Amino acid sequence: MNFFKSLFGRKGQAYGIIEEESSDKNIEFDEDVVAYYARKAILLLESNPGSLEDEEVLDLFANNGIPEDLSPLLFIFLPITFVRCWLPKVAWLETYLERCDNGNLMRKRYRETPVFLVIMAVTKDYFSNSPTSDAVIKIGGRSAEFHAINELLLKGGKLTDIRLTESVIVW
Repeated sequence: MNFFKSLFGRKGQAYGIIEEESSDKNIEFDEDVVAYYARKAILLLESNPGSLEDEEVLDLFANNGIPEDLSPLLFIFLPITFVRCWLPKVAWLETYLERCDNGNLMRKRYRETPVFLVIMAVTKDYFSNSPTSDAVIKIGGRSAEFHAINELLLKGGKLTDIRLTESVIVW
């Protein structure tokens, strides 16, 4: 434990966690536009055979008309929303950390991130229509949260025992 405290400090001070300030990723988007492209991204990922590398996903989005400024947000938040809907019994955190250009970490609330809220609404709607397990795994399986949970479960842990840390998003 002391090793982690030496790396990360107490209460996030080693990397200068800043509470909720605006950043250039707080771009204002029309909710209908975000919802349209979120549905489109789901269909693209769902219909693509096999597994894609990160760059291939971004290329897939770009080649299919998803705006360049929205693609990274869909790329990051869509897997997060999928895994949250897929595993609703996990005690999900309400905050995440965003790495700033200067290296500091900025704490943000999912519920105060408009693009996330729209993507979550689209994901919930998608889940209400009985998605295929293959599609859920393709998209939700891209999240870091899923990988951490899966690793714990493979080591014999239980879903009810999972305690997550804040995700760090690097743009």
